[in-house]
Amino acid sequence: MTEKDCPERFVAAARAALERRAEALDAETVARLADLRREALAQRRAPRRRWVEVAGVAAVAASALLVVSLWFSAGNVQPPGLAPLMEDLELLSTREDLELFEDLDFYLWLTADDQQTG
Repeated sequence: MTEKDCPERFVAAARAALERRAEALDAETVARLADLRREALAQRRAPRRRWVEVAGVAAVAASALLVVSLWFSAGNVQPPGLAPLMEDLELLSTREDLELFEDLDFYLWLTADDQQTG
């Protein structure tokens, strides 16, 4: 029978070898190993804060999604005071009807005169 065929014998032999080696350790090493074991067990018993990290990442992602959605939806709506200014900007940016802008004072005078007489 080989060690593969008999796992219990292999485990028993390994345990005996480890125990012999542990008995041969000096007191300082034994104390240090005991301290390391206590620290490892204390960390294992400490409550995990993984949900806090996940919640933080989820909050940041939700905030970013909200900002992006508001950014794109706000681009479709113009404040009411900007509509006339946007029309003026469109008129000024076109190269058509430049003659109108050359005689703008005249047309403003006509409008003012029409309002006074009307």
